[in-house]
Amino acid sequence: MHPPLDECTASNPLTDICYGRAPNFWQPGDPPLNSFPRALLRAALFAASSVVLAASCTDGGSIGDSYNPNHGDMGPVPPENSGGGGTTAAAGGTTGSSTPTGGTTSPPDTGSAGGNPGSSNGGGGSTLGSGGTSSTGSGGTTASGGRGGSTASNGGTGGAPSTGTAGAGGSTLPPVSLSHCKRGEAFDKNSLGDLQALSKGISWWYNWSTAPEKTAAGYAMAGVEFVPMVWGIKGGLPDPATIEKQIPAGAKYILGFNEPNFGAQSNIPAAQAASLWPRIEQIAKDRNLKIGSPSPNYCAGDCNDTDPIHYLDTFFAACTGCQVDFIAAHWYACTGDALKNYIGKLKKYGKPIWITEFSCMDQGDHSAAGELTYMKTAVDILENDPMIFRYSWFTGRWPDQPGINLLGASSGTLTDLGNQYMSLPASNTCGQ
Repeated sequence: MHPPLDECTASNPLTDICYGRAPNFWQPGDPPLNSFPRALLRAALFAASSVVLAASCTDGGSIGDSYNPNHGDMGPVPPENSGGGGTTAAAGGTTGSSTPTGGTTSPPDTGSAGGNPGSSNGGGGSTLGSGGTSSTGSGGTTASGGRGGSTASNGGTGGAPSTGTAGAGGSTLPPVSLSHCKRGEAFDKNSLGDLQALSKGISWWYNWSTAPEKTAAGYAMAGVEFVPMVWGIKGGLPDPATIEKQIPAGAKYILGFNEPNFGAQSNIPAAQAASLWPRIEQIAKDRNLKIGSPSPNYCAGDCNDTDPIHYLDTFFAACTGCQVDFIAAHWYACTGDALKNYIGKLKKYGKPIWITEFSCMDQGDHSAAGELTYMKTAVDILENDPMIFRYSWFTGRWPDQPGINLLGASSGTLTDLGNQYMSLPASNTCGQ
């Protein structure tokens, strides 16, 4: 999760330094400027040197996740149930790119056992479709029918599962027919009543942890799929045997490390993430899961890499032959043009894309009305792009910025934004 940031849209010395151009020269698709708050950066700019502050202007999305919106304290809290074991020092890898000065960090949500918010999950290579079809994917086995992993197959008898070829880089996911099959929620404190209310318009959720939150006990009744995530290594290296026991039956996907380029999040440089990836692959193999990439975002301040595209490029260069079935990423800018620009960059990997955290948290209108307007624009883009396999709005409840909340104060109630999320036009065919 990310606090408000500023895009380089205004004419001021900071934006001019960041992009090296004259005032009022911002173009659609340019990234947000990371400033928390802008007043502090401006003061530092004129009090110190422009060179230092220029390093805090990044190429687009977020500034980190160090403030925990659910606990009201500073600092990340890695999931307790993400599988400990091993030493706390991760093997291999480099320290990543140099840390830019300036910028601020932003809030992580906690998982069911104290985990932090993270990225999405996704799937290439398996079939979830209703109507009884199955398909072969190169990243592993495919399964017939079924909604969200928690209910029986949708629409007839599914075909027998077929085994795909274990291949480098995973595979694309064939079309799936299911109402609201793309749409999800990123939140870690759902009640069963919340999920039942949301089930009118979402098919899945995740909570930055390997198991559903205890408050969502009985979630299968809501027909909403849970997607597990291996958040990071701050509680110890991922132990496949432990994690495999925590993942609930019916899971189909697993998400990789949460914002690994952020010092305040999982903080795993790309080369190190590649060295740890066999552990993720082992979990996926044993539980027959499709794997999502690490989920980076644009970062300034305490970062091992400021650019998510550069992070993923470095990861794939170091992880040749690794199984990655879909790309997971976060996005918090507030315009449709910026979102389309970002998605265009992610398409270079040729895999299904999951935008696992998004809402208007950078410079923009953060009121309830502003979030309603942005949501309409963003959801229309995500629903109509065939490369987008899934997406999840951040978040259910966050008191620090209530304009983004899907859920009301009491269990099972929706805000106006939540009701809109349920009712916006949705594709019934997902994947490619």
